[in-house]
Amino acid sequence: MVPNRQFTLDIGPFQLHDGKACVHPTASDPSCEWDVTLTRTERWSAHQRFLLVVLNADHSLGSGAWDYVFVYRCVQNVYVPAFSERYLYGAKVEVGDPADLWITAGVWGPKDPTCCASMMRRSHLAWKERQKRFVVTESHVWTTQKSK
Repeated sequence: MVPNRQFTLDIGPFQLHDGKACVHPTASDPSCEWDVTLTRTERWSAHQRFLLVVLNADHSLGSGAWDYVFVYRCVQNVYVPAFSERYLYGAKVEVGDPADLWITAGVWGPKDPTCCASMMRRSHLAWKERQKRFVVTESHVWTTQKSK
């Protein structure tokens, strides 16, 4: 099941144990460079056709954090990958019926500091059966309010 699944991400390979993992800088270094937490699992659509998995990776030896969003589809009682993306400093994910997904995340302009995106993007993704994948059907970007 997902709380004990193995993943290989751009930050390195790891095995979740009760929804948590540590990614070491090197195999011989015992320190934890990335703290990984399973933050969400949800089945949705007719017959629980899709499985949403969200992992958060916090860079404990530096700055930054990523949300990794995975969507799997059920094929002959096995969930296979259908979508994956990572989002700096997190993403808000909403699922809908029958096979819709909305993702809201930061968008950084060329002068934005790493900490603070000046824009947000909300994308609507829909399952396309013929293509066997989720595709972006609509995307809206807006400027966020910055405190002075």
